Amino acid sequence: MILKKQTKILILFSMTNNKTLKVLIIGYGSIGKRHKTVCEQLGYFVHVVSAHSKESKFFFSSIKDGLNNFDPNYVVISNDTFKHLETIKELKSLNFNGNILIEKPIFASFSDVSMTNFKCVKVAYNLRFHPLVQKLKDLLNGQSIISSYFYIGQHLSEWRPNRDYRDVYSASREKGGGVLLDLSHDLDLILYLLGDYKRLTAIGGKYSSLDISSDDIYGLLIKTEACPVISIQLNYLDRRAKRKILINTNYHTFEADLISGELYIDKELVKFDLDYDVSYRIMHECMMREQFETLCDYNEGMKILNVVEKSIFANEKEVWVNI
Repeated sequence: MILKKQTKILILFSMTNNKTLKVLIIGYGSIGKRHKTVCEQLGYFVHVVSAHSKESKFFFSSIKDGLNNFDPNYVVISNDTFKHLETIKELKSLNFNGNILIEKPIFASFSDVSMTNFKCVKVAYNLRFHPLVQKLKDLLNGQSIISSYFYIGQHLSEWRPNRDYRDVYSASREKGGGVLLDLSHDLDLILYLLGDYKRLTAIGGKYSSLDISSDDIYGLLIKTEACPVISIQLNYLDRRAKRKILINTNYHTFEADLISGELYIDKELVKFDLDYDVSYRIMHECMMREQFETLCDYNEGMKILNVVEKSIFANEKEVWVNI
């Protein structure tokens, strides 16, 4: 079976009058460029804050200039993870009160900061909108889940082909790099598909010959409110990128490959015709139209950060940790 297009939440909205919707993107690395491209394809009016790029009149060198001269409805924070907190504080000090989308992870370390100044704050865990994830969400409804396995890996040197991997924040522990933060999409998918975390233990660190100070592999064993046994591995090592989910219930086995678009329901293969940017497009449309149900909210983003920090603690102390 081949599914050509997504259904339900994955149906794209009309782009009528989108030119009245103004997006300010803060940070213009690879992910900032992607947000800009997707928002422009949707018909939004986009400006960028970047200290390093002077591509056109649509670029500002400071957040203050961007807010004063553009007056956006919607701000996307896509600079380095360790800069997210100071960016939020600056937006507060400048009295921005619109909607904010923060790239994952929300911060480099746990921080207690009020978000009441803003209309809405969400975290850009766009894989919630991946068609296979949405299908799994439907299939798991009403099921008694027994076990789950998540596997995520890609060699760090292949992430950004035009840049030396040693120069990106992923390589630096001090700048918020490491697989737990970088690949926290999948920690969020556990929360989204399998409910709140209850307890976990972890083992990981920097084991490869990669010239980095951050952790390159972690394995976690987890219990959530809906699944008693979950294992997950996250790494910077795979020479062929992988992102897979396997879930066993009392009646079915679901196996999803989020890269190839293949979903096995027991022995039946369902093949999805994937559009690489569809999850980003729908995420931005939901933000702009304030249809927030599927988006990761601020509290959930902080839960994921708590899971990261508890995993590091569990690894260091060689213990189980309650969440």
